[in-house]
Amino acid sequence: GTSEDFAVTLTNNSSSGSDTEGTITATLIAQNVGTRTVNIWVKEGTVIDNAYVTKLLENFAKNDDNIYSVLTNIYGAEWASHSYSNLIPYTGEIDILLTPLNQVYDATNLGFVMGYFSPGDTFTTASYSRSNERNMFYIDSNLFFKDTSLTANENTYYHNEIYSTLAHEFTHMLMWYQKSILKNASAETWLDETMAMI
Repeated sequence: GTSEDFAVTLTNNSSSGSDTEGTITATLIAQNVGTRTVNIWVKEGTVIDNAYVTKLLENFAKNDDNIYSVLTNIYGAEWASHSYSNLIPYTGEIDILLTPLNQVYDATNLGFVMGYFSPGDTFTTASYSRSNERNMFYIDSNLFFKDTSLTANENTYYHNEIYSTLAHEFTHMLMWYQKSILKNASAETWLDETMAMI
């Protein structure tokens, strides 16, 4: 499949140190073409069963009551026209990148990041050099190597967390466009996180 480079932040989740910014190469594994084209990318060298990725795509954008339809029916579109020259234009695409997002994975650390949405990716690189210039969010690929079996067991903890994280980060994307871009308003962090938890 197609491969592209992405700027990614690795969270420092140990007791010392700082976050690390880097660039990874990812391959396009699954794509849903429709009113919104959804692309799922996987970091090169990360082996995730294509059936898992396909199931993610189906639950996000294809199946009845999919995450995309439910949330956009509540909040509105994740991106469309706007009047800002320093923001990316509307393309009708959403990108989901599956890649490690943490520096440490062990039972004694301080927890880990399961996913994130960065508003910086919606800016042009002329305005923010680390922008990926996409409507995108990130899911930690190591969730797939815990107790998750997306085909055999639909109710494991990490299986549910993957879909919860998809919905959570997509809600941040929706709120960024609907509130910050269209209404030129900002929500306090606690409110933004609460809306994404609903």
